[in-house]
Amino acid sequence: MFEDGSIFNQLLVERLNYFIYVVLLLIGLWAMIAKNNLIKKLIGMSIFQTAIILFYVSIGVKEGATIPIYLPEHDPHGSHAQLDSNHTELLSHGA
Repeated sequence: MFEDGSIFNQLLVERLNYFIYVVLLLIGLWAMIAKNNLIKKLIGMSIFQTAIILFYVSIGVKEGATIPIYLPEHDPHGSHAQLDSNHTELLSHGA
């Protein structure tokens, strides 16, 4: 049932997050349009906004990517020690 080439796998399992976003968008839109209470309209707008943000985050995912981690040697404005080409002398540079 969940083999790699099946239509169910291609349409539902691989794109399940998009179906969830569409359902959240529809729930939020329905709450904003159909409800008369302003608090319920705000809750619907919040659900709608959350679905949009989750969609933006999901399309930004890259296969095989790693978490961007700040390393001090990549900071162009910080001061840190660095070895020269002979690996004998310590050079310091900063702002």
